[in-house]
Amino acid sequence: MQYSPDNSPETPAAEGKNIFLWLLAGAGGCLGITAAVMLIAAFITARSITGGIALLGEWIEPPPPQGSTRTSQTIVTQIRPLGQLVSTEGSFAKADIAVSILQGRFSSCNHRANHVASATIAAGIDLFEVNENSVAYDPLTDTYTITVPKPVITSCSVDFIDQYERQLNIPTCSVDWDDARQIAQYEALVEMRRDAVTGGLLDTAERQTDFALSSFVTAITGSNVVVQFTEGGLTDEEIFAGCTAVPPRDWEQQGGAWVRVR
Repeated sequence: MQYSPDNSPETPAAEGKNIFLWLLAGAGGCLGITAAVMLIAAFITARSITGGIALLGEWIEPPPPQGSTRTSQTIVTQIRPLGQLVSTEGSFAKADIAVSILQGRFSSCNHRANHVASATIAAGIDLFEVNENSVAYDPLTDTYTITVPKPVITSCSVDFIDQYERQLNIPTCSVDWDDARQIAQYEALVEMRRDAVTGGLLDTAERQTDFALSSFVTAITGSNVVVQFTEGGLTDEEIFAGCTAVPPRDWEQQGGAWVRVR
């Protein structure tokens, strides 16, 4: 016979009640564990169904393309002072820049691409060439005469280039379409800077330089100003010194054609 804490014996009814409470607590614990397992299973199933629906949706209507970028540390390659008076800037565009590349045995992998490109080209004078000997003053007429170098192309850049059409003899050939893009970019910039000069960009720069310098000096001194440009012509190397067209990597021109050398 069992005894209660007050040393009174428990009745059979009380003892049965205790056993029932222990069984009820155990059953509740089991039910709790079972419910937790069922909830976890339901969550996993719901996630699986949701994921399946998402995959089905992507298969029916794929999501838009997404891109990611990764860059390296910026490296300063050169810093140089600029003493330029940029007086004129023009925007130029060229379409239908076709590049054909012969490749493969028996020209089996020949390919061709069309491009469109635009560039910005600026012109002005180099103020480093202007010194005290470049300025003369006539007190009788109160006139400053300033001699400056002739305008040249001071900078140029390809702002946009797009390869909008490709043609390949055999679709299974492995070709580098960026080679064609680089050749097109080089040729486009060379032609556009030449067209800028023949189209009068340097003449416009000369007029604008005259106006800018004479207005500036007159505003400071109140005197008359005459701007004159040095005599003699300029070579192409001098004209385009500030506009360097970078040739495509691993290619060079031989006899008027581009040849891959590496």
